[in-house]
Amino acid sequence: MYIMIPRSFSDIPSGSTYLESSMVALYDEPADKQAKILVNETHPSTGEKVTYCIKYPADKNPVWPVVRLAEMHLIIAEMKARQGTVDVTDYNKVRQMRNASLKQNSNFASAAAFLNEIENKRRRELVAEGLR
Repeated sequence: MYIMIPRSFSDIPSGSTYLESSMVALYDEPADKQAKILVNETHPSTGEKVTYCIKYPADKNPVWPVVRLAEMHLIIAEMKARQGTVDVTDYNKVRQMRNASLKQNSNFASAAAFLNEIENKRRRELVAEGLR
């Protein structure tokens, strides 16, 4: 996927989405390819530091619903976790696509902890796609 990295605030595409700090904090692995969709800029009129998601700028992409493979893997992982099983197989397929470190079942204390991580991964994966 091609991602335009703006050089200045005025270059940020009009479809870019401002992200709140709690969302930005979820991108905590520098090697994760998803972190490349974040651009930090200073707003020219307020001086506020803001983070934008430049994943799908509206002026560069048509808007239509999409079902993504990553979401299917996360649904499978969530289904197993809701049945009380921590199985990182499908969760890791998504992480591997993003060059993020792989997890072990033992990284999660319980199925509830794994569900929480799946929710955070879904937030990172589907950011700016109008699904929240």
